[in-house]
Amino acid sequence: MKEGLERLKLSLCNRATPELLRWVQVFTAEGESEVKMLVEQVKEALKTDPVHIPSFTPTQPQLSIRENGELAYAEVPREGVADPIQYVDEVARVLDDSNAVHLRESKKIVLPHMHIRKPSDVDRTLRLYDDESTRVLLSCMHEVAATGISFANKVALLTGCGNNSIGAEIVKALLQGGATVFVTTSSFSMKTTGLFREIYERFGSRGSRLIVLPFNQASKVDVQELVAHINNVHKLDLDFVIPFAALSEVGRLSDLGSQSELAYRMMLTNVVRLLGEVVTAKKTRGVTTRPALVILPLSPNHGSFGGDGLYAESKLGLESLMDKWHSEGWSQQLSIVGAVIGWTRGTGLMSGNNVLASGMEKRGLRTFSTAEMGFNLSALMHPSMADRAADSPVFADLSGGMAQVNNLKDKIDAIRADVMEKAKVQAAIHSARENDKKPLKNGPGLSQTKVSPRANMSGYYCGSFPSMSGVAKFYACPKQALLRGMVDLRQVVVVTGFGEVGPWGNARTRWEMESYGEFSLEGCVELAWLTGRILFDKGNWVDAKTKEVVPDHQVKARYEEDILEHSGI
Repeated sequence: MKEGLERLKLSLCNRATPELLRWVQVFTAEGESEVKMLVEQVKEALKTDPVHIPSFTPTQPQLSIRENGELAYAEVPREGVADPIQYVDEVARVLDDSNAVHLRESKKIVLPHMHIRKPSDVDRTLRLYDDESTRVLLSCMHEVAATGISFANKVALLTGCGNNSIGAEIVKALLQGGATVFVTTSSFSMKTTGLFREIYERFGSRGSRLIVLPFNQASKVDVQELVAHINNVHKLDLDFVIPFAALSEVGRLSDLGSQSELAYRMMLTNVVRLLGEVVTAKKTRGVTTRPALVILPLSPNHGSFGGDGLYAESKLGLESLMDKWHSEGWSQQLSIVGAVIGWTRGTGLMSGNNVLASGMEKRGLRTFSTAEMGFNLSALMHPSMADRAADSPVFADLSGGMAQVNNLKDKIDAIRADVMEKAKVQAAIHSARENDKKPLKNGPGLSQTKVSPRANMSGYYCGSFPSMSGVAKFYACPKQALLRGMVDLRQVVVVTGFGEVGPWGNARTRWEMESYGEFSLEGCVELAWLTGRILFDKGNWVDAKTKEVVPDHQVKARYEEDILEHSGI
């Protein structure tokens, strides 16, 4: 209850206007003292910019195996980490006490889960732990968690921010902080725009704007038109560029396909092209003192997973931009932060590995929820981090120690095999127990199996038409009585015949409706199938939407009413 009230207070303060203040004053006139404090908070908020204060609950993965052998994955509160401030303290670890003995023996240095690396003075291809910059990053994270961060008057462009994505969490933070946010989507539909509308309604604040644009990041023309639209139509200059659009791919060295080439174009070639368009636009307008901060989505996966096409190559290719910043002469237009994004549970690329996350955490790897990773990346947009990036590209390792896990793929394969073996054993035990409960064949406790009737489709298709004995009964029904005497049947021209397409379906279903006024079970099955409500799969009828098996005898009860509403004249 208290957490919900605090969230409401922040939302109202971020949206503070004189009109809202008057509404709050009336609303709290007879409220409790805690509620009356809201008036003063809204008054103060009118003098300040909106702020983003994270309110997520840190979670950890939990995998259990049900009695029948099914895997049950859940996100549960992380032990000892109750809020974002404690989360920052946790990821800022220096040494893990539980591994202290092992660390003394191996002389292994355990780095914070979030840290900054800098090029070696001896070999610039090597990146070493940067203690000073890491302390600045952790300080920024703590400040954001405690007092928040404002993005008022900032303009951001995000690509790749679908439902349950890291990008969507960043959008929420930017909107709550008062920014103008351009987001792109490859599926510009009511469903997608409705999702973004919900985000804006919940997280939008005073002065914030959310502009959704259709966009194909694999298209050169779309990349050019996107930047031109922002600069020429909206007359805005970008402060943040976050190109997170991605495409899952599968492929090995010997069988790369067009999907891998498309993904490579989307995640590397056109990311570089997009940044080039931003640089050109800023140079054309003479912008030299307002560089856009670019957060590059890097990965600790440099081929260690395998079988993922050109994914590793595209991420490694992005790292070259950190050196080109020095050599190509666009440092006044762009600042670069390379963010090595760790194992993030629930995203489109990693959701299939959720069941392995708890096993990896037991081996020392820190995995993250989308809200946690969104918070990590939002801290990189703190003014202190932006200032450092303006001086030189920043390499932020947010991998949770993935680089320190040796033989990563072998460990993942071992965890997967162990999980599947345990599930298989549990399923076998469950099956054996269920079989033990069943009475022996011909035994005294033998129960009679209840048989549900099935539609006789064979007889339905091959049988003759029904007799006309039911016509008199149908003629006497109330609906027919309303029509009686309206026309002289001796003067009516009647055209008879059976067509395979009509308002009542085909000839068989039309005959049933016109002769009896209702469908038989078989007729209902056929019309439900013809209209796409059910499908025939492996000997059973299944619901076309849910893929749920539908017994024959339930088809009429479940679908007939809907069929009748959309049939006839």
